[in-house]
Amino acid sequence: MEAKKKWYTKWYNIVIPALMIALIAFGIFLSASNLGATVPVDENAEQPFVSISGSRVLLKVDLRTLFGGASGELSDPESMISPIYEFCLTDTQVNSFLIVAVLGLFCFWLTRDLKLKPESKRQIIAEFLVEKVQEMIRGNMCEAFVPQFAPFIAALMALSALSNLSGLLGWYPPTAEVNTIIGWTIVVFILTMRQKLRPGIPHYVKGLLQPVFVMLPINILGEFSSSISMTFRHFGNIFSGVVISALLSSSLTALSNFVWNVLGLGGVLSEFAFARIGIPAILSIYFDIFSGCLQAFIFCTLTMMNIYLAYEDSNDAIAEIKVKKAEKAARKASKKAEKAAKKG
Repeated sequence: MEAKKKWYTKWYNIVIPALMIALIAFGIFLSASNLGATVPVDENAEQPFVSISGSRVLLKVDLRTLFGGASGELSDPESMISPIYEFCLTDTQVNSFLIVAVLGLFCFWLTRDLKLKPESKRQIIAEFLVEKVQEMIRGNMCEAFVPQFAPFIAALMALSALSNLSGLLGWYPPTAEVNTIIGWTIVVFILTMRQKLRPGIPHYVKGLLQPVFVMLPINILGEFSSSISMTFRHFGNIFSGVVISALLSSSLTALSNFVWNVLGLGGVLSEFAFARIGIPAILSIYFDIFSGCLQAFIFCTLTMMNIYLAYEDSNDAIAEIKVKKAEKAARKASKKAEKAAKKG
């Protein structure tokens, strides 16, 4: 009987976790460096202040040089507003790539050597996660949506949750950048519109004119209101945590400096912000863990509800169109029968 191989004899059980750790360490290095700083302090001012400017620009490239054009003076490297010919790389983009890479490696590692009957803890965890996602789709949508939407909802929830939780590593959360959420909501909006357009474009346009044609602007705004509210609900909750954490960190640093100066122990000790020990971690339990996971769940739940409600409305519209067509066919048939009776 062949002896069972040890877990460390398979290459992916060593290489994949090592790559994940290396990516996380690289992200922590970026967040700890000046390039990744998200709470800049003006040290030259009489009273240091906190400038919360969102995601920092790590790199700017003048694209005109790639096409042989003259390279002009680049805009302020700290500014998020850039001309169209400048390529900007921000810590949001870097952190998003790192999160996607870690998530992809984790899924690759989790789904190796799958058996018909689970034999490893790794496969048991994978099946547990899949079953939970499928149950959530069944509860908010229906069984018919499980095969086509389970991968999408699972990927969306994992990406949102990990992006929110990345603040625990000192990273700038990608979901604290509104552009990240807008990208997700555009995809959700397209999937929702796909369901709404199932009865046909004429029927959809006719619905925008209901109950009277003057409601057209309000109905068009209503088509976008759900996506807009989803975007700013998710972004607002995450970015507010970043702002509050930055303000608290600055306040505790100022308090530490004040205490050291009162005790006459300034100088080297003034660099040690003792008041920041432990307190930010308590806030992280809410802003990063509880609120982050909750916002990921809410975003995915609203996604499923919007798509399914559009699906049900389109089903009702299709059924109504079929009934009207059947009634119209019946009227034509009755008219033909009356004409035939009169001729007879």
